[in-house]
Amino acid sequence: MNIVLHRLTVLLTALCLLLWPAACPAEGETTNETGTVEDGGYLEIEELLGVSGIGDLEGLNLEDVTAALENEALAEYYHSESGFFMLYPALFRFDEDAAEAAALSEDGSARLEISNERRDGKLTEDQLTEAFRLEHPTFTLNKNEMNGCLRLDCDGPAEDQAEVDLYLMTESWLHHVRMIFPKSRQESFLLYVDFMVNSMTAEETDAG
Repeated sequence: MNIVLHRLTVLLTALCLLLWPAACPAEGETTNETGTVEDGGYLEIEELLGVSGIGDLEGLNLEDVTAALENEALAEYYHSESGFFMLYPALFRFDEDAAEAAALSEDGSARLEISNERRDGKLTEDQLTEAFRLEHPTFTLNKNEMNGCLRLDCDGPAEDQAEVDLYLMTESWLHHVRMIFPKSRQESFLLYVDFMVNSMTAEETDAG
C-alpha cells in the first residue's frame, strides 16, 4: 500500500470513528441521496472544521467532509527515522528549523509538543504510567484499542488550562504528544485529540 493511500485510509478511519453514530441515522430519521443525515449529521465536527471557511456541510458525503477536514483543519506530521505518522490541528504552526517540535496555536492560547525518542524496549507501559502519576497525581488513563496509544488527561500547568498527553510505544521508540489548551475551549480541542489518537501509526506497532 503506498503512503498516500495509507494516509487517506487512516484519515477516513479516524473520521468514521468520530462520526459514528452521528453519520448514521437513528430509527425514523431520513437521509438524503449523498448518504448524510438531513438534519446535520456532522454537527459534532462543525467547530473543528471551521465551517465558516468551507461553507455549509449539509449535503456533503463522507469523502467531501474528509477532504474539507484534511484541507482546512488538519496537517500531517511524519518522523522519517521511526516511521511515526499523525494528523494534528493545522492551527499549530511548527518552525521547521527548530530542533524541538513544539508550536503555539495561532492565538497563542494552546501549545502542542511532539517528541520521538528511542526506547529500545527498556521502558514499560506501567513504568510510564507511574512516572506520569508522580507528576500529575490526578489524571484519567485510556488506551486506544486500534493502535495501543495511551492517553492521559489531566489539569494543565495553569489553573485555567487542561492537558492531554499521548504516548505510542513501539519496540524501539516512544512517541509523545503533549497538548495544553484553555479549559474554556476544551470541547473543540478534545475533538482534535480524538483525531490525533485515531490517526497515529508507526512502522513498528508492538505496544510493548
